[in-house]
Amino acid sequence: MSLAAVDFARVRAVTFDVGGTLLAPHPSVGAVYAEALARHGIELTPEVIEARFAKTFRAQRAAPGRVAGEDGERTFWRAVVRDSLAPECPPEKIEPVSAELWEEFAQARRWRPLPGAGDLLEALAARGTPCAALSNWDARLHRVARRAGLDGPFPRRARLQRNRRGETARPRLPRGGTRARGAGGRAAARG
Repeated sequence: MSLAAVDFARVRAVTFDVGGTLLAPHPSVGAVYAEALARHGIELTPEVIEARFAKTFRAQRAAPGRVAGEDGERTFWRAVVRDSLAPECPPEKIEPVSAELWEEFAQARRWRPLPGAGDLLEALAARGTPCAALSNWDARLHRVARRAGLDGPFPRRARLQRNRRGETARPRLPRGGTRARGAGGRAAARG
């Protein structure tokens, strides 16, 4: 679907996920992990890491008992790093490699806007369409988005909402809302 095909008279706001919709890792998760490993004297190809990472990330996301907050986020990513890099990365190096990767992926240079993302946000801003990021990304999201130049179209007061247990609350569409996919994002429209 192109942006021209959207009836903007009926769209009240557009919400976006960030990872894989607006931003993608640069050069790739596997390449960044391989660079970090090399600094610790360990060789593993980006392709092998990428395949392991995809499987490990899905498994860790599905695992019960995730803890909210930065400590929980770091624990989650430490498990992803450990399971993606074993057995080549020995247990005593998991913590320093994981800490290094945590900081690497907090840097804007490790992320690139996906093709069309900037144009889409500019077009929506020109039309006066409010935009918001609703993401399950960890606490580094705001820093990365700001450094990547993607925080402009999003209201400063918009923050991820947490429920009473500290978990990120699921976004809700307004009554009568519909989900439409296309134009590089997810739109929440209300007629």
